[in-house]
Amino acid sequence: MWEDEIVAEIHRIRQKYAESFNYDLDAIFADLRKRQAESGRQFLDLSGKINQTSESQEAAAAAHVGIPQEFEAIFDGVTLHPKTHLNLPVGTRIRVVVQKLE
Repeated sequence: MWEDEIVAEIHRIRQKYAESFNYDLDAIFADLRKRQAESGRQFLDLSGKINQTSESQEAAAAAHVGIPQEFEAIFDGVTLHPKTHLNLPVGTRIRVVVQKLE
């Protein structure tokens, strides 16, 4: 099988980096934050841009944009595939309740 040398190198670097922190995600995150602070670059913080809404607001928004309250989907072992197109804006939060249909 053909292997892209650049992708393989990135995988090796990523593996070595993770190993250097014993695969501790908290330590990796702290190191990335430290590097970010030391870089002197300005970063855009979008953490406060996400609206937190109540369940009733979400239900009203769903009804407003025509989102079905119930829909069927097929699970292929990895992904849910809705039988209907939901036409959701990017970033729309949804709740999925799984019920096996006969």
